[in-house]
Amino acid sequence: MRIVFILLTFFCICACTSKQSYPLATTVANSNSVFETSGEAGLVHTVFFWYADDADPARLAEFENDLRELGKVPSISSYYYGPPAATAERGPVDHSYDMAINVFFKDIAAHDAYQVDPIHVGFVEKCKDLWEKVVVYDNQISK
Repeated sequence: MRIVFILLTFFCICACTSKQSYPLATTVANSNSVFETSGEAGLVHTVFFWYADDADPARLAEFENDLRELGKVPSISSYYYGPPAATAERGPVDHSYDMAINVFFKDIAAHDAYQVDPIHVGFVEKCKDLWEKVVVYDNQISK
């Protein structure tokens, strides 16, 4: 079922794009085309989701809307989401997840504000039944 959902999602995304043949990520509200920090180190919050086998297919279809709403948290500098890229299978690459988000913050304070923002808290509460596993990587970035 997971593979069928991934394939349907892939084909829907491809059918809805006019100039790109395979979009790998979507930019959402608050995003800039280039991530800039104010001279200090920024932070990238990357989250990988593995869908639960018993997740309601109708709710999974709505999950992209939930992801879009999550990108509206004011402390976010830039935000992207998408499924695994169709890159070649090779040793260190993990294609096993179903969806990922990449959230850029200007600093740790912005990240901490995101964690308690009602939009983020509501997203987790609303969507937590959709996944069986979530892995988060937070890394500091420098210019």
